[in-house]
Amino acid sequence: MARNAGWWWAMPHTAVLTERPTILHRDRDGRLHHETGPALAYPDGFSIHAWHGTRVPADLVECGWDTQRILTEPNAEVRRCAIERVGWDQFIADAGLTQIGESVPDPGNPGHTLALYDAPEALYDEPVRVLLCTNGSVERDGTRRKFGLTVPASIDDPIHAAAWTFGWPVAEYRDLEVRR
Repeated sequence: MARNAGWWWAMPHTAVLTERPTILHRDRDGRLHHETGPALAYPDGFSIHAWHGTRVPADLVECGWDTQRILTEPNAEVRRCAIERVGWDQFIADAGLTQIGESVPDPGNPGHTLALYDAPEALYDEPVRVLLCTNGSVERDGTRRKFGLTVPASIDDPIHAAAWTFGWPVAEYRDLEVRR
């Protein structure tokens, strides 16, 4: 059985066995991921499309979504994957997001900036802004991923927005010790 079956789960009085998958793709962290097709597929036609471990609709991976489709996706995690697939810079341009003020250096993440944008009203029940920032932790491949965090629309300064996400006073965030 071990040579012929795929994954299996043993339980009292029952065992669940699967066929071996015909397709299995993972990212560097071992999560299901494939940029152009199913990350996992079985001989019977069942498949799963995934973006760095998050299950997503097949058309997101195989065709890509336009901005309108991304903006109307109700699942925030799938929407994040769709934006990541396009790239934040391209998404911002395509969605026509309006930058609030200038980009500023991130005090806690040297060499990277913070930028604040008005979010499209169609996304949320109330006005919000999106703080575009760069992950302070380096990925295994040496890169740093960009991501957007929602903040109240009343915030008009990127550093204030970053401080708000941590629940810190703005002055403390400005004086952060540099990450190493």
